[in-house]
Amino acid sequence: MKEFLISKKGIFCINLVLLILFAFSGCMKYEVSDDFIMEMVVSGAYTGSPSSFIMFMHPMIGIVLSMLYTFIATINWYFIFQIAVIFTSLCIISYTFLKYKKDNLSILLFMIFLLFFSNDLYLLVQFTKTATISLCAGCILILSNILDSKTINKKEVALGIFLFCVGYMIRNKCIYIVLFFSGLPVLFYGIKKRLKYIDFVNLVKKAGKVIFPCFLILIGLSLFSIGFVQRYPAFKAYKTYSAYRSDIVDYSYYSYEDNRLEFEKNGISENDFYTLVHWNFGDIEYYDLDKLKTVSTILNAYRDSQYTSIKGTIVNLINRQYKYYVSVWALILISLIGIFAIRNGIFQVLAVNFFAFCLLFLNMYLGRLNYRVEYSIFLAATAFLLFSIQISESRIEKFSDKFLIAVLIVLSVCRIPVYIPSYGKSSYDALFISWNNDLAKYNASFEKEKDMSVINEIKQNPNNFYYLGFYSNIQTLYLNYNPWKGIQKSEFKNAAFFAGIDTFHPDWMKQLEKHSINNPMEHLLKENVYFIENRPINEILTFIQEHYKVNVEMTLYKKIGSYYIWKIR
Repeated sequence: MKEFLISKKGIFCINLVLLILFAFSGCMKYEVSDDFIMEMVVSGAYTGSPSSFIMFMHPMIGIVLSMLYTFIATINWYFIFQIAVIFTSLCIISYTFLKYKKDNLSILLFMIFLLFFSNDLYLLVQFTKTATISLCAGCILILSNILDSKTINKKEVALGIFLFCVGYMIRNKCIYIVLFFSGLPVLFYGIKKRLKYIDFVNLVKKAGKVIFPCFLILIGLSLFSIGFVQRYPAFKAYKTYSAYRSDIVDYSYYSYEDNRLEFEKNGISENDFYTLVHWNFGDIEYYDLDKLKTVSTILNAYRDSQYTSIKGTIVNLINRQYKYYVSVWALILISLIGIFAIRNGIFQVLAVNFFAFCLLFLNMYLGRLNYRVEYSIFLAATAFLLFSIQISESRIEKFSDKFLIAVLIVLSVCRIPVYIPSYGKSSYDALFISWNNDLAKYNASFEKEKDMSVINEIKQNPNNFYYLGFYSNIQTLYLNYNPWKGIQKSEFKNAAFFAGIDTFHPDWMKQLEKHSINNPMEHLLKENVYFIENRPINEILTFIQEHYKVNVEMTLYKKIGSYYIWKIR
């Protein structure tokens, strides 16, 4: 039985069983709406035609996925693509971990990693985390061949480069997290082997044979992406606008009072500012690229002038409540085992954890720390620590099979709650605050709580046009869709997100052009145009009064299921 578990077939079967359990739990979903909106684009939910203009991923992924949706639209290729990458990456990491040692301790460490980190990857699918696991799998497989005293396995290197490049294409910024940790196993290996100068030179030559082709491929992918964006002016304009939008709303922003004089100099009222940062910037004539550049410049100048103390940053990290993070407990367990399991274990554990702290500190200091970034840091730290443990000299005597089985049973029993779906409003509340950790997210299920009434209302009234607000639609509407099934083409043919990550996207603009809409904010005043949002939209009313010089009022047009539909006139 043990021989089967550590074999390639055994590793594949363990990962497959884990995936099947997650699939049948009914708890798999996107963690954030960004993935859903990218799915909308590549599937053609807006225009009826699948589009390759994917927002945050490499254009090549958008091209391939849009082609798949053209052939078979009923399957959610975007979701399946991420699941396939996650499954393959976990299999490769598992194989690489057990390639060096196949004892009970190695099996235990491998299972801790798999059981603790798979929750987020499968139950809360999110492209940043998918990219990180793919980059880790590729990088570790490549390193295992570089540090192996035997000849390089060309098939393994090719697979490693492929996974590394796939991760880069999914989310290129994640490469910095992975590369930050990747040098540690090499350092530990050098200390263990006490490499002399000639040995170091030979290692560099060996690494060059592997890393150089990978580097060339990454350069090629980058040039392709740049060329693709340059080729389509509308997509280029969107990318530029999106970068400034992100610079404003994705960072911790400050109150209007902090920069009142600068904003007033540029004709930006207090309501204008909060309409922007609260994701209600539907007036694309006012909130154009120049306006966003102005706001971004003011906020960046203010951020640079503010002194953020080391103590204050550490206090903010403490307030993140890491004791409730499953990924943190995985890192702690493997760190404790590593201290006693290998020679120089305490040095390796401290080094990896220090690197993890530095990344957390830096992102918190810059105001860019959220849960998916934290998870990616803990995932990379644990993966490279585990790899370092496996290539280091062990100093623990073998423990019995019975002890291993007992520990694995306990770990498996502790996981049972993850597979028991939780329903109700609390599930929506847990997913709404998408940037924070919440244990209730894992088994939150919407199989019995789907509310498609507002979508049906939109479909049944094709002569009306509906704007979907950020908080009640972008943040929660995607949870009502089955992630395995593709969104119907033209699902939103008479609707659009009022303001979101797709503002100024070519498909979003096509949707407006198709309905002869020049300005969504102004369009709200037309007959048969409605706004769907459960939160107060007083900022929108004030904006219209200030800029259009008209008195408007908001009336409840209809309540459909859990959604409120408003008419502004």
